[in-house]
Amino acid sequence: MPFNDILYTVDSHVATITLNRPEKLNAASWNTWAEVESAVQLAEEDDAVRAVLVRGSGRGFCAGSDLTNTSKEDEWHPRPVTGRKEKYRTRFHGPGALYFCSKPTIAAIHGVAVGAGFSFALAADIRIAREDARFAAIFTKRGISADTGTTWFLPRRIGSERALDMLYTGRMVRAEEALGIGLVSQVHA
Repeated sequence: MPFNDILYTVDSHVATITLNRPEKLNAASWNTWAEVESAVQLAEEDDAVRAVLVRGSGRGFCAGSDLTNTSKEDEWHPRPVTGRKEKYRTRFHGPGALYFCSKPTIAAIHGVAVGAGFSFALAADIRIAREDARFAAIFTKRGISADTGTTWFLPRRIGSERALDMLYTGRMVRAEEALGIGLVSQVHA
């Protein structure tokens, strides 16, 4: 299945989904989310796949949703979701697909993981960061309500008080602090 916004490979029983819009810091369009859903479904259906790794190409993991994307729905990758749910196309299905994947999921984070990209990382079972990783629930700084599952995932990962601090302030959390508060399990050079 050809993809435009992501790369999908399988090697040594690991399916790797790489967000591949480096010119936009991997900001996810509606098409990107549709491709992520399809890639997770491919991994689910492949008995040779034992784990799913998500990562970003270029300088960062994911700069959130691409709010500048103007592509038309008929140009988007077909989604695996059909029926009535298809009528209510949403960005939530991308992180949701990763969260509900029956195989272990790992997010390898470098650079920024903000907004919807932050939520996508939170959806993984395990988050591993590079020393340059930075995380933010940046929605408040954009004057929008947190979405893509962030308000559900974040308190479950780091507790309510720390989650509310990140949600209310939109502040950037660096890799070492992320390790200290349990947002990631490892930090590597």
